[in-house]
Amino acid sequence: MPDPDGPDIDEREFITPAKDSEGHSQQMWVRVNPELSRHISVILHSGWFPYRSTGDVIRHALMRHIRWVESLVPIPSAFGRLMAVARILEEEEFNTAFEDSMGKLTEMVSKYIGAGQVGRAKALLGQVMNEVKQMPEDEWKEAAVKGIMDRFRGLLEGTPASLISVEEDGDARKD
Repeated sequence: MPDPDGPDIDEREFITPAKDSEGHSQQMWVRVNPELSRHISVILHSGWFPYRSTGDVIRHALMRHIRWVESLVPIPSAFGRLMAVARILEEEEFNTAFEDSMGKLTEMVSKYIGAGQVGRAKALLGQVMNEVKQMPEDEWKEAAVKGIMDRFRGLLEGTPASLISVEEDGDARKD
């Protein structure tokens, strides 16, 4: 996750899927100057950008470079189609990651409440909400706040633990 004190960036602009819509990818090998390799590592580990691997940095650099080269001279290509597929796959990846995260949060809160550790459940929700508040103002932040509030409003608004139960779908509800 990017550093909250860093530049205001859209993570989707930085991550280029390694596979196409059919799940295919092609491995490429390239030699680079050791200084370039070190610089990529510094960028990767800086915490300022949402890169998870060297491959993420290189794919992003390639996409930007191809766009730039094609802006210089008319090169017939299917790059527009590649970009469209990449955007769709990025959205799918972000949606899946979001739903997985919400599912894990629901699972953990349910586990804590089931074990009688309502305070721990509230603490986890508070920590997660603090992280969400640091997200850039966009639809992901809005969806995260709505998802958490829809599921756990009672816990977050201080409803006494005795009035909270977790239903089979994991939603916290007032009894």
